[in-house]
Amino acid sequence: MRYAGMSDKITSVGIYEYNPMFDNQELTAQLIAQMIWYFVDGYYNRKSDYPIVSEKDFTKYIVNIADNEYDLTFWKSIKTGRWWVEVPFIVQQRFERHQLVPCAYEDYEAAVKNEVPDKWLRIFHKLG
Repeated sequence: MRYAGMSDKITSVGIYEYNPMFDNQELTAQLIAQMIWYFVDGYYNRKSDYPIVSEKDFTKYIVNIADNEYDLTFWKSIKTGRWWVEVPFIVQQRFERHQLVPCAYEDYEAAVKNEVPDKWLRIFHKLG
């Protein structure tokens, strides 16, 4: 829940199906209270550094990998040092879009060494 609260993309969160009649020793109520606390804590610790918000606060790195159809585009936040990579996918067999995926500096280093990062491959196959 903390990471959900920290996400710049999330707009709402819900906790459903709680029934106090079946809550043995109020353990579920205590867990829900902790979940809410962690979500709020994450919300107040947001970095507001998602690359689409403002490109001026980011450094863009484009890496060409041999035998790969796509160039890999990495974004690094100047403010926090966090990294993202763009993963392309096709919408309705006509339009190409990109999903920004959080990644690590090590993923960028692998791309510079002409290796497609595992995270990029997993997301690419999942979206494809």
